[in-house]
Amino acid sequence: MQAMNNTQFFWFNGECVKPADLASDRGLSFGDGVFETIAYFQSSIPFLALHLERLNSSCARLKINLNLDNLRQQLQTFLAEVDASYGRLKIIVSRGKKGVGCYPDLQDEANIYFAFTPTKELFSNRARQLDLRVARTPLYDMPVLAGLKHLNRLNYIAAALEETSPFEEELLFLDVRQNVIETMHGNVFFIRAANRQLYTPCLKQVGVVGVLRTFIQNTLAEQCQFKVVEQDVSVAALDDFDGAFMCNAIKGIVPIGKIKHQSSTIQFDDEQYGMMFQNKLQQYLAETV
Repeated sequence: MQAMNNTQFFWFNGECVKPADLASDRGLSFGDGVFETIAYFQSSIPFLALHLERLNSSCARLKINLNLDNLRQQLQTFLAEVDASYGRLKIIVSRGKKGVGCYPDLQDEANIYFAFTPTKELFSNRARQLDLRVARTPLYDMPVLAGLKHLNRLNYIAAALEETSPFEEELLFLDVRQNVIETMHGNVFFIRAANRQLYTPCLKQVGVVGVLRTFIQNTLAEQCQFKVVEQDVSVAALDDFDGAFMCNAIKGIVPIGKIKHQSSTIQFDDEQYGMMFQNKLQQYLAETV
């Protein structure tokens, strides 16, 4: 098969398709599915095992009939057609096409989609800090979906629609109790330098448990001699921290400079620890990719 050129394209169950062919899928009709957004970096996927583990466990929680071995085989074939060394890979798994309205057919085999967009904007090593603004619209509790990267993102989209200039700063979401949850595109960590602790919000009620968040908790924090504490982080307590950073599997780790909330601004003047984690991630990638 001829290799694909450097344009966006889609695969559905092992075949290249047009977007119009997807119309009868439950993922499109009901948001009934999950997805992964993955960095394709130097013709490799640095965190593939973590992505597939989350995808498989998410499908298990939602009782979506995913054959992970089949997905692996399709992915290997798909990537062989990619004519680029860097890009953003998206894997979508939907429940399939069967069911009656919102009642799913639990026996139907999952549909698997791949999409690839060439880009070199991966794993930031920039010194410039990221500025956040607290979103007007909170994230509402949904424990049955908490942690999952599911296809229904309307809560996030509704929050973006409330903003007068949604692209100037990354939005930071709170829950209904005024606890920090995550940004529009990633998880957050807050730093207390004196006791070398990282605090990241508890996501048992709402939010997405990101792949890079998991990697930081399980690997990177220890390498930087920090202990991770997962707990509720009130927006009113943000002044108590020395620094902060945002993370996701595409941008990597980006230090946070300030957070705007209503009429006040929380400023993080000490970026050295955020940069330390960013540099440690760059070192890991250099050694493993």
